[in-house]
Amino acid sequence: MRIIGGEYRGRKLVAPKTDKTRPSKSILRESLFNICAPYIEETVFLDLFAGSGAIGFEALSRGAKQVLFVENQKTAIEAIKKNAALLNVENQITIIPKNVYHFLTKVPSFCDIIFADPPYCPNEPAPPSYKLFEILDSSPILNPKGRFFLETHRKENPYPNKLSTLEFFKKRQIGNSQLLEYKAC
Repeated sequence: MRIIGGEYRGRKLVAPKTDKTRPSKSILRESLFNICAPYIEETVFLDLFAGSGAIGFEALSRGAKQVLFVENQKTAIEAIKKNAALLNVENQITIIPKNVYHFLTKVPSFCDIIFADPPYCPNEPAPPSYKLFEILDSSPILNPKGRFFLETHRKENPYPNKLSTLEFFKKRQIGNSQLLEYKAC
């Protein structure tokens, strides 16, 4: 796995040695950062269910000033630490070794871009990502004018179009995945 654009383009990343994480495909990462290109400079980026941290490190490579990684798998946390050292960006990251849902209920407002890649559950009527919407809709974590991106399986049930703090903007299908974009409202 490599950084695909920006300052650290081409640099290799360490992947966790576990079957409990699923890396985002490079085409999805490219799509996400093509969307974010006009407003990623100097942002605070939150990478939920971070895995190896590839999404967050890509954000740093493309101009984010700070990335927060939320991950509770020990092998994934170790991979994030190794990747930060490889890129020499330890001072620009914070690793939060907690359950994503617990973390989100305790955090103050401060993020410009949030990316979440929860476990895929295409056959469940209410996949884990539904809980994210409940929490984000009642939490001030996303700055006004902020963006929330959710990677899910393309066969998961439809997601809400309008919430009190988030409004659906666009959906992009990429293989078996879909990338949903929401704006703060």
